[in-house]
Amino acid sequence: LRVGRHFRLDASTKVIVGRNESDNNRLLALKKPHHQTVEVTEVGSPLTLVIGDGSEDSLRKAGMITARYTVAREMPEVEVTAVSGDTVRTFSVTPARDEDLQHIIIK
Repeated sequence: LRVGRHFRLDASTKVIVGRNESDNNRLLALKKPHHQTVEVTEVGSPLTLVIGDGSEDSLRKAGMITARYTVAREMPEVEVTAVSGDTVRTFSVTPARDEDLQHIIIK
């Protein structure tokens, strides 16, 4: 819990969002081959590590959380890139609001 902001999407999926460049680098160092990463593509973005369920729904939620912590948080929609091994997916999400995160953030 010392690195990044932690969120529990469900019993098998955890999301960790870097708070700064140091966190982003540490998350990359902690990343295992079965983990996925998510970033907002059009603006400076924290790195988000998705541990567990790599479903489309989980990646979209991780993208929404990631977008919340960028300058694009007020935009109606942002483009997100998810990487799993050699697979790269790009999709659009609406940034999460603070009230959306209250029940899933781990403090």
